[in-house]
Amino acid sequence: MKIMLRFVNARNDKKRLNEIKSLYDEAFPKEEQIPFWILRKAGRTSTADLMQVYDDDILVGFIHLVYFEDVVYLYYFAIEPDERGQGYGSRILQALRRRFSARRIILNIEVVDENCDNYEERKKRKEFYLKNGFQEAGYSTREYGVEYEMLYLGGKVSYEEFLALIRKYFGWTLALMVKKNFKKA
Repeated sequence: MKIMLRFVNARNDKKRLNEIKSLYDEAFPKEEQIPFWILRKAGRTSTADLMQVYDDDILVGFIHLVYFEDVVYLYYFAIEPDERGQGYGSRILQALRRRFSARRIILNIEVVDENCDNYEERKKRKEFYLKNGFQEAGYSTREYGVEYEMLYLGGKVSYEEFLALIRKYFGWTLALMVKKNFKKA
């Protein structure tokens, strides 16, 4: 029998938060990170969750979800280095798909650009999400100098809806910055 993945909210658990922070720092380049205290703070509200993912008692990764109306934004998603390549990413996405079957799920990935240092990594990441049912939304945005492409699952999310989500989560200042850097594909 296959064990179901367990999603455990970190909320105020210092040990869990430290483990997430460690993976966050390892998995995401500094220019793609927002201050961790924002993730921590948001994870204590009804607008977001900051969770570890376990397979039985093995910590396999973490996710940060942001909620807005019927949209779930998979803002951060990382697998522990020792657990990568074992199918956990797909299993987590399948679990999220089941859990939020009545909602639309979105995420941003770095735009696949042949001129980037990590072109192959970006290409593989996009192929992974497309293989797992995500589709291209047809627009990108630039945050802190990094261009991201929006992917969706379960129904397209308009740029206006994404902007409203960002505005609710971060406030007007960041929403205006995102709007200024919007680009249709």
